[in-house]
Amino acid sequence: MFISHDETMSAFCLKWSEAAFKRGSASPRVAGAAIYPEVESFTHYIIGMAEMDGWTNDEMKRLS
Repeated sequence: MFISHDETMSAFCLKWSEAAFKRGSASPRVAGAAIYPEVESFTHYIIGMAEMDGWTNDEMKRLS
């Protein structure tokens, strides 16, 4: 709640998130996290569900 109401904090969080996304999930800080295997598994599930619904990998990449 605080982040969404504080413009400086919100801008920082958005910038940090965009930089983390650009680094990718291969970053040692991300891949080494204990929850990483669970998140990775769920990501594969979501991708599979989207593919079953007719989405292509190229279409999904354009969303990011």
